[in-house]
Amino acid sequence: FLYTKFVTISPRFVLINKMSNKVALKTEDQKEAGFVMEKDVRNCLEWSNWEKDRVERNVCIRLMEDNKNDEHWKWSTAFNINNVGVYNFEIQTEDGKERKYMKVAVSLKASLIFVTIEEQPKEEVSLKVFNDCE
Repeated sequence: FLYTKFVTISPRFVLINKMSNKVALKTEDQKEAGFVMEKDVRNCLEWSNWEKDRVERNVCIRLMEDNKNDEHWKWSTAFNINNVGVYNFEIQTEDGKERKYMKVAVSLKASLIFVTIEEQPKEEVSLKVFNDCE
């Protein structure tokens, strides 16, 4: 063991789904979901179509329900999972009748980036915009 080197290989991104729904993720330039997470789970994220030297990792999220088709919810706006911080956004159904408020917290611990996805109660939404113009 004189010249032996031990190397620990770990994933770069760890996704934590705290939603009551399954969540689909895709890169900004994909048309279809690249990754689907079950509800209340923790997964490691690896996409083979990401270029290794690409700095921005823009991801979109869509909710999935067991009793409805995958197209029921719209895709969210893209956010960069390399940037540490909290993202708040709203996801709507295709017909616009249902809305859910989402919070994505991106944190860095050692060399891992943790991405926590959770629903935000309507009372705790960080920003509300009302349009009274007609």
